[in-house]
Amino acid sequence: MKYFLSTLVFIGLILAKFLSVDFSKKENLNQEIKIPWYYFDVNDDSIPGISLKKAKNYVQNKNSNNVIIAIIDTEIDIENDQLKKHIWYNSSEILGNNIDDDNNGYIDDIHGWNFLGNIHSENLSKVNYEYVRIVRFYDEKFKGKDERDISADEINNFKIYKNSLNKLNLELKRSKRLSTNTSNIIKKYTRALVSLDSLSNLSETELTEKRLDCLKNIYPSLLKKIELVSRWKKRGRNLKSFNEFKKLQEDNINIYLNVNYDDRYPLKDNPDDILDTKYGNNHMLDNIDQFYHGTQVAGVVSEVINENENIKIMSLCIAVNGDEQDKDIALAIRYAVDNGAKVINYSSGKYYSLHQEWVKEALLYAFEKDVVVVFAAGNSNLNIDLKNFEVYPKDYNDKGIEFVNNVLRISSSSNNLNGGLISAFSNYGKQNIDIFAPGDSIQTLLPYNKTKWDRGTSLSSPLVSGVAALIRSYYPSLTASEVKQILMDSSVKYDILVDVPTRENPDQQLPFSELSKSGGIVNAYNAMLMAEEYVKNKK
Repeated sequence: MKYFLSTLVFIGLILAKFLSVDFSKKENLNQEIKIPWYYFDVNDDSIPGISLKKAKNYVQNKNSNNVIIAIIDTEIDIENDQLKKHIWYNSSEILGNNIDDDNNGYIDDIHGWNFLGNIHSENLSKVNYEYVRIVRFYDEKFKGKDERDISADEINNFKIYKNSLNKLNLELKRSKRLSTNTSNIIKKYTRALVSLDSLSNLSETELTEKRLDCLKNIYPSLLKKIELVSRWKKRGRNLKSFNEFKKLQEDNINIYLNVNYDDRYPLKDNPDDILDTKYGNNHMLDNIDQFYHGTQVAGVVSEVINENENIKIMSLCIAVNGDEQDKDIALAIRYAVDNGAKVINYSSGKYYSLHQEWVKEALLYAFEKDVVVVFAAGNSNLNIDLKNFEVYPKDYNDKGIEFVNNVLRISSSSNNLNGGLISAFSNYGKQNIDIFAPGDSIQTLLPYNKTKWDRGTSLSSPLVSGVAALIRSYYPSLTASEVKQILMDSSVKYDILVDVPTRENPDQQLPFSELSKSGGIVNAYNAMLMAEEYVKNKK
């Protein structure tokens, strides 16, 4: 480690002019730019991107090595035209013979594994929230008790149970209230539509603002009903959206928040037994009509690695509506490591964790096997350094000390060189966020070769994963810990106050440098320069 730090001092002198930004010389970003803004370089283009164009130009004539990046997410559209050339193929497996040819414990796992399907192509789509599972797991032991009844070695679990139970009761009460209120709105709104249709012969879609204003004069006796319809239409609401919202609340009550709902029934596994691994299937496309998050994440990765066909994407499906199971997270990480991944991207997270020790052991395993792991920070605009807002999986213990040095957690930055540099939705934290990356107005892929501009730390994370994969492809002698350090130390620092509003202080501004460990935004070009110099100095 001493050698690494001293090497970085030397490299730092080379990169000094690239690692900070003089805002006095910069003009405002042209908001009309429609190509991916994160390709650009802040010093050359006045756009706080990751200098991807420069990085690709820098390595275009260099030799690359094979690298697998595992995406732990929803299913990925592996037949997407842009993704096809990058999809990992397990050459040790013979497709369709129903035999585990490579003896890795998974039959016909050609492109990865779907932990949420069974052999009959039945796939989970709606599962419990994690705090519901915690209540179910501990209910028999702790129900009706208080701290005086609990032994010292169980007190922490009891507190987790009580916190989860309070959360469950709060959310159930909220969903029931919203369901009742929405039902009442639907009744009143429907009656208003029926009355207006009977007199004006106009359907809901034909009731424009202009026509509603005219109806006020023609049918003054229906003024309240006309104003009711007008008010909701101005808010973008209609009968369809009301019914969809009511269905969501019903799903909350009956599925997501239901302690008695068996969300693993089709899989026939025990989610509380990490040794019960014989479940899932090799189907990669069963649910892409319903879930496209994994395809979006893979699309961002493919943008970064596009010219390098030696980098392949492994698909590991563990996510649907609701919270991921710790068992699936842990086994997916282990699958990725055992099958050759050098980078793992998990663009998700949760604020509760029932079996976090399994995930911790999997992260330690990835660290021992020299694999970079990248997590998204979350989109709740919270300081996750605070105990109540911790995001799982965690790479640190109860004392806040990291137990591995191969994990990065990524927050989202925008294209604004002002107080809005941090994305308004992004979580942050000087202790628990490693680095920022663009996550606003990101071009993504959708199934069936469609595209979408979207936002979220889920999209910041794969940008960093993609850069990590490039480093590991062009500079394979670097370890996972070294790649992490290079990404952080080569990031661009911005000496600027940014908007970090809280409920207590809505006008709060903080130095951007105080919102993550690195204090900067990932920069692909700087990272390549630093990796190059570091490898030279290792020899």
